[in-house]
Amino acid sequence: MTDNDRHALLVGVSTYDGDAYQDLPAVRADLHYMRAVLENTEIGMYNECAVAAEPTRAQMLHAVEAFLEARQPSETALLYFSGHGEYCEQDGQLYFLTRDTDPADLPGTAVPAEFLERMLQSCRAASKLVLLDCCSSGSVVQGWTAKGPAGEPDRTAPSTLLKPTGVYFITASDALQAASAMAPPGSDLGTSRFTGEIVEGLRNGRIKDGGWITPDDLFDYLTAQMTRDGVPEEQRPTKSTIRATRSLPFARSVARPVRLPALPHDATEAARRSPALLKARRLAEADERDGVNPQRLLRYYADCLTAQAAAGMRPDRDAGRDEKYFLLAQGAETIQSGRGAHIVAPGSLARARDGRAGTDGGAGTRQEYWYGYPAITLRARDGGRGRRATVELAPLLIQQMELAPDENGRDVLRPSGVPSLHTGVVSEFLDAGDAADLVARWQPAWQEGNDAQMLRAVRELLDELGLPELEPLDPSALSDRTVMQALRPGAHNAAVLLVPSGAEAMATQALVENLLEISTRTAQIPGTALAALLNGGARQAPATTGASASRVTPVAPGPCNENQEQVSSAMSRPLTVATGPSGTGKSEVVTAVVTTCVAAGQSVLVASTTTRP
Repeated sequence: MTDNDRHALLVGVSTYDGDAYQDLPAVRADLHYMRAVLENTEIGMYNECAVAAEPTRAQMLHAVEAFLEARQPSETALLYFSGHGEYCEQDGQLYFLTRDTDPADLPGTAVPAEFLERMLQSCRAASKLVLLDCCSSGSVVQGWTAKGPAGEPDRTAPSTLLKPTGVYFITASDALQAASAMAPPGSDLGTSRFTGEIVEGLRNGRIKDGGWITPDDLFDYLTAQMTRDGVPEEQRPTKSTIRATRSLPFARSVARPVRLPALPHDATEAARRSPALLKARRLAEADERDGVNPQRLLRYYADCLTAQAAAGMRPDRDAGRDEKYFLLAQGAETIQSGRGAHIVAPGSLARARDGRAGTDGGAGTRQEYWYGYPAITLRARDGGRGRRATVELAPLLIQQMELAPDENGRDVLRPSGVPSLHTGVVSEFLDAGDAADLVARWQPAWQEGNDAQMLRAVRELLDELGLPELEPLDPSALSDRTVMQALRPGAHNAAVLLVPSGAEAMATQALVENLLEISTRTAQIPGTALAALLNGGARQAPATTGASASRVTPVAPGPCNENQEQVSSAMSRPLTVATGPSGTGKSEVVTAVVTTCVAAGQSVLVASTTTRP
């Protein structure tokens, strides 16, 4: 393990702007001592331990987002929160309360657990650990039952985060229960019970007899301590380990007690000046001042384009093998089942090309890799031509992979994120609305290495899509027995590595790279067509050029209907979008707009998705 691959963000809220919530002085000690043990060179050895103390909602959102987005596949990310947590009956969501939270508007003034889940799912860190020291925190990782009126049966209510995947959660209390606020017996640190047990266990070497402490070790210790001290069961820690890295090193066990620096008198003020909080404050102030954050929006668009390109990856089974895709049909499925951390890259796998003389520009070409199981055969969208119908191939579950050498210099592929549904497969068998609903609600919910749970989840999806198993699925023993002969849609017991290349990916790649480049030069956006797009076409002051800024007279080479005249005469607006089905005169609109601009001495940029202008 290197000394630069372990990073932590500690968030705590001890004071609140209003009178609705009681202050939590113990949070200040929680942050100080958690940071002390994590940074200690004998215990945590974390390279970075950022602190965001007393954040507003906007500041906490930015701090968490910036921390998780910065993580790399080789790193471990630890996220810790200490403060009030509250369940909102309106939307069945757990909220983490911030300094400016209004109890009458939790969705608008507190941080939802859904945000935390979404950011953790997209975080690229290989290992992710979350410690939540707040009331109701157990509802993040388990379902709960809401009590009905006397005489009525209990009713099952939706939980906030039933299936957080790829993350090891340890929470201070059961769902909808208050966490124990008392400090651990014999501790004089002034912390909460949950955090105090962690700190005292780490600094005194009580959690484990030597070696690295895993999250499992920590959870077992916390549970044993609170059981021994008579803490009610509902106020004891809970955990979620769905597809999490259970063996990740959390900290080292020490052979003798370690002395920690005392809590300084100005701890709160010092924490408020931490780099993480100052950065989050600047980002929040920019959002409030500018409204739209063009950098984040452009990067979001780039992510959407990448995901959309992945949905279209359905290579020709017979013509694309070992070029556009590789069939993995030996041994066990290791990536999506959680059995392994990587697969060895095929020898003929396309690599990213470095810039060379004779190529356009000097930049290299980024190569994408997507992996999934099980393999699905599909009929080609054009129906196929010739004597034999064209068959396409794609995995049902898909996730992006990253190519890098291992410690022995071999090229290996490591997963980035967690499995999701291949929308190009789902949309083939469901209508648009049902496909969108399935993609939005589905999450991988099997324990790491549990083939039976994974297989059950896959078969539930196949049933919903109406797809048969054309050979029995068995992730422990992959096979290519049927996949290359099948002529009808169905699932096969093989994994697929997709390698989009050439014309299939170049246009999207170029656009993504262009968006990312623009996102680094956002100061140049104002006054351009992109500014109008990012601001939703909001009216801007017309440019004072030589042409008149007043409303121009539409000029058209032929007769126009009312709608076409309205589009052509909207020349004083920064952005006009015209849509319509085939045969409704969009080409005439383009001609009229260009003619009107030329007649008025103006210039115009036209973007169209029609086949021909």
